[in-house]
Amino acid sequence: MENRRPRRRPRICIALPSTNYTPHSTYVRTVIPLLPYLQEDFDITLAYRKILNDQTAEHIKHQYLTILKEDTKFPGERENFSRYTAPYTYQQLRQYQTQIKTFAQAHASDFDLFIERQWSWLGAMSQAFTDEGVQTALIPEAWFEPRLPPWQKPIQRLYGWRFHQVRRRRQKLWAQQVNGIIAETEEMADLLCEENYIPSCTPMLVASNGIDPACFQPRPKQQCRQSLGISKDAFVITYIGSLNRYIQEPGPLIEAVGRVGADDLTVYFVGDGAKRAELETLSQSTGAATVFVGQQPQTELASYIGAADLCVAPYNFSLYYKRRFTSASLKIPEYLACHRLVIAPDCSRTRRLTDNGKYGFFVDNTVEAYEHFLTQRPSKSEIQAKQDQLTHALESGTLREKGIVLHWSDIADIYKTAFQQFLTRTAP
Repeated sequence: MENRRPRRRPRICIALPSTNYTPHSTYVRTVIPLLPYLQEDFDITLAYRKILNDQTAEHIKHQYLTILKEDTKFPGERENFSRYTAPYTYQQLRQYQTQIKTFAQAHASDFDLFIERQWSWLGAMSQAFTDEGVQTALIPEAWFEPRLPPWQKPIQRLYGWRFHQVRRRRQKLWAQQVNGIIAETEEMADLLCEENYIPSCTPMLVASNGIDPACFQPRPKQQCRQSLGISKDAFVITYIGSLNRYIQEPGPLIEAVGRVGADDLTVYFVGDGAKRAELETLSQSTGAATVFVGQQPQTELASYIGAADLCVAPYNFSLYYKRRFTSASLKIPEYLACHRLVIAPDCSRTRRLTDNGKYGFFVDNTVEAYEHFLTQRPSKSEIQAKQDQLTHALESGTLREKGIVLHWSDIADIYKTAFQQFLTRTAP
């Protein structure tokens, strides 16, 4: 019998160039769940900018590399502090590009496909690997507008605007060279095409974020409330996510709750971030009934969602190019998977995720809009009727068929299809 050597699995690197690894990083949380499924067919390595803590590295269970050495620091960088760090001056950009080139030269022979995930200089790493003859792809996750602080001097604002323009031109140039694109949302894919960002011949697939059905599943409301010490008669709104006041901006909701002053209304904030103290101060100054419970284990999140009457996704559309919400949302699918309705501002993305409002309520992320909604909030019977519709849609598989609540295994299948296409295609 002929003794055949086992076929080598394609070797793929997925890079997060601005992510300093921590377990709670959003970018990390949207990659790690894919690995068990992708590793069935591919040899996967993740590349982080750095690992913030040596002890943290001991607990990482997947293959990884770091783009920078642990002792490498750029001007103004605070060690073991920021989860995300990207160049914000030409000097830093040149320094990082030198590091990227060195990394690509050292590891080009290790990979058959190099995939670069969203960061402010998306395309810089893929270009370095393209130059070394490696197949490459991009995962654009959002298209942000530049945010220039109003207190800056005119010369500083001019510098910031020109820096942004240079970044956009380079990103567009780099995107022309890749073998494929995985857009995180349909909105992102549409915008890339409209702006002529990529050649029409470049294959592009859409793969959003999934949920872990073992974690995010329905739990009895009163049982959750009893375990968490929440009054059974309270009207509870729950927010799960970062408190950085960036993509999620819960400030207007807090002010509105303070204005309404309903005795039975409480908002629970589950998560942490750089602006937590600021939001707690805002709650105190406005008299808003809020509870900040901090970062919780993933396994506990479903209990806080289950205890809610409604869950909120206070997206900040002003961050986005043309105010088009191009990010995928872990938040809304996780809320829905726990059979809880969503409060979110109205846009094509939130309409898609709530099936045109069937499984939630559209409220602009402004103080006035929240105040109006909370003053005339839906009755518990109205909420229950919509929630029953949601439960039926989930149990019948309708939301999975529509791509609203997908599991990580579903997302991994899209990635696998994309990888095979990119590996066999010659870039332009």
